[in-house]
Amino acid sequence: MDCVEVQAVLSARHDGEQVTEPELAAARAHCPTCPTCAAFASATERIDAAQHTELPDGLLERIMAAVSAEATARPERADASGDGRPASAGAATVQARVKRFASWSARARWLSAAAVLTAAVAVVAVVVIQARGPESASTGGSASQTASAPRASTAEGSGAAGRIAKNDYAAMKAAAPATAPSYISFQGAVFAVGAAVTDTSAVNTAVLGTVLSAFASPTDTPASAAVFKSPAADESIVVRTPQGLQSFAPVVRSVNGVRYQLQAGAPLDRYGVWPTLPSGFASPTAPDGSPAFARASVDANGVTVYALSGFTIARGLAVAPNTSASDPAAGDPNWTWWTPLP
Repeated sequence: MDCVEVQAVLSARHDGEQVTEPELAAARAHCPTCPTCAAFASATERIDAAQHTELPDGLLERIMAAVSAEATARPERADASGDGRPASAGAATVQARVKRFASWSARARWLSAAAVLTAAVAVVAVVVIQARGPESASTGGSASQTASAPRASTAEGSGAAGRIAKNDYAAMKAAAPATAPSYISFQGAVFAVGAAVTDTSAVNTAVLGTVLSAFASPTDTPASAAVFKSPAADESIVVRTPQGLQSFAPVVRSVNGVRYQLQAGAPLDRYGVWPTLPSGFASPTAPDGSPAFARASVDANGVTVYALSGFTIARGLAVAPNTSASDPAAGDPNWTWWTPLP
């Protein structure tokens, strides 16, 4: 299920229309991995409080006519291998998506023109992607349409098509690193390695505690290392590593102006170990976090965050697995737990 389909399902559900359980489950499973759809899901909950503005007469119809014309103009194309099989979803599939979007848009005529135009651009992007299919030199197209032509990368694509590719669950999961960043755990919280401390005279010699880690070594036995207060005016710490004094910054995310720090369910005894949920937390058995968690909000990056069932995020919040590599969770394959910084 792609972003356009997910948002259509969520919209239909929000409007009280009949949505099948498999559709709803697939849409909900997509949202924790996609900042755009997570933000869309959150926005639907606030639509009723929004100021309603009627669209100018005929604007919606003209937009949808243009989108439909684009879909019709791109017929199904044969596979480059010459066996006659369709290489893309083709015009029929794209037309179905257009009709579904048009149905949703007609029920939301009071949305701003900018909102409808933005959604229409997303549909046009899907039309182009689906109707073109994979480009190859054997299709007989122009040089700009051959397999050797440069294409936008999944992570850095521009425009609506680039954003759809960037937020695709499979693409984000594939882009996630195989191992965790250079983390340590101190007093249950997670810190990421920073710069080496060159001015040792500025470090307060009072020991705050110790961490147990082999640091960068994949084979050394973890050993205790002293932790000191950082000379910087922040929540970072300084650790006496085998390579010398090193600063470590807390791994944090922001929700509604409050900063939450990542917690380690078990000691991170060397770099490259992923944080997990703390002991005593039940692992979710469903993509929506249930029964352990319930969707609560969206963070500053548009990522859905979850509260413990029956509580608010004032106590802490959870984040689903397989975020993008650029998210503070860095693509952690586990559910993670975050608590407010003092």
